[in-house]
Amino acid sequence: LTVGIETIMSSKEIIIMAQGSKKSKAIKECIEGHISNQYTCTMAQLHPKAIIVCDENATNDIKVKTYKYYKNLQKLTDLQGNLITNPINKYINSQDKILITSPHPDDDVIGMGGTMQLFKNISNVKILYMTNGIGGLKQKDNNGEKTRIKEAISSIKVLGYEPEQIIDADLPFYNNKNRMVTDNDIIKMNTYLQDIQPNHLFICIDEDPNKTHIKCLNIIKKSILPKSIKFIWLYQSAWENNLKYNEIVYIPKDIFKKKLLSIDMHFSQKNPKISNKNIVSFKDIVLEHNQSHIYPGHFQEVFKKVSISDFNLL
Repeated sequence: LTVGIETIMSSKEIIIMAQGSKKSKAIKECIEGHISNQYTCTMAQLHPKAIIVCDENATNDIKVKTYKYYKNLQKLTDLQGNLITNPINKYINSQDKILITSPHPDDDVIGMGGTMQLFKNISNVKILYMTNGIGGLKQKDNNGEKTRIKEAISSIKVLGYEPEQIIDADLPFYNNKNRMVTDNDIIKMNTYLQDIQPNHLFICIDEDPNKTHIKCLNIIKKSILPKSIKFIWLYQSAWENNLKYNEIVYIPKDIFKKKLLSIDMHFSQKNPKISNKNIVSFKDIVLEHNQSHIYPGHFQEVFKKVSISDFNLL
C-alpha cells in the first residue's frame, strides 16, 4: 500500500480494482477471509462503502464460485425466477420429421422464423406452402405465379434451409375465382401428410383479412392426420397476437436478426397489398409481437402444443 490503512479507512468510499487470475486469491481473502495483516485489503470489510471492481478471472477462487454461479443463473432464469427451458429441445429430437405448413409463402418466417433455426436437425424439416400467395402481389411486383415462392426460397436460405425442403402445394382452392375449398384440396393435402409422415406438424391459425389462413386450417382439420404425429404446434403469423399458448421459445438476438433478414427477402411484401389498420409492415409487427418482457436480451415465439385429439376438438 502506498497510503496508510487509517487514511484509506477514513475515506468516504473505497474502490478496489483487480485483474487476472493472479489476483484471485487476494479477492477471495478480501471478500471471504478474516481481517489480517497478510491481506490488508480485508480491512475493506469494515468500511461502510467499499466496492470491488474486477474481471471474471479474478473471481476464480471465490467460495463455490459465487460470482459465476449467479452470473450463469441469470442466463438460465427469467425475471420472475422461472427456469428457462427450450421446448424444441425437450419435445423434438434430431430424428423427428417436421412439417411446417404455411398458408402463404411468408407466414412461416413471420410466425416462427426464429424457432426454425433452433431445430436440432433442420435437414429433417419440410416447409409446405399451401398457396402461392399471388393474391398478395401488387401489379408492379408480379413476375409470374411463382414470384412469392422464389422469394420464399431466398428467405429460408437465410435461415440455413435448402430449396429442396420447400413443397409448393398450390392447393386448388386458391386458384378458383371464389376460392371455395373442395374435396380436391383435402385429397391433395392428405397425400402430402401421408407421404411425409411427420412427427411434428406446425400449423398457422391466425385470421388474415381474406381468411386464407382459416381455409388452410380447415383443410388440414378435414385431412387424415398420420399416426406418426407426436404433437401439433399451432402458431400465429402477423395478423393476430392472441394465441393461448402453452410453450415459449426464446430467441437470442443473433437468431432474431436472421429472422428479420429472412422477412426482408420477401421484397414484394415490404409494403403489403393486403393489410388492415394494424399492419403497415410485417417486419415492424414482428418486432412488436416477439418482444420478451421477462427474459432480457431475447425475443420470443409462442406456440400452443396439442395432441391430434385436442386439435380435432378446436
